[in-house]
Amino acid sequence: RRVQAGRLTYTEAVREGMYRPLGKGDVDVVAIIEHLRGNGYDGWYTLEQDTILTEPPAGEGPVADVRTSVDYLRGLLAS
Repeated sequence: RRVQAGRLTYTEAVREGMYRPLGKGDVDVVAIIEHLRGNGYDGWYTLEQDTILTEPPAGEGPVADVRTSVDYLRGLLAS
């Protein structure tokens, strides 16, 4: 909302964590997957984890968020 209102740039929003791992944000991923599967979709799912690094990441860095998203999606697709 702050980006849409012009109070925050897109880059600032990404830096502040606008893109969350699947299952951790506001998007109803379950409803999206159910809709796709309910309409016969059985193709690929593409994940993108935008982030801005201002210094070397600690630990796994953004890889941890990617892993969280993949695990969440795998769990949805297995059910």
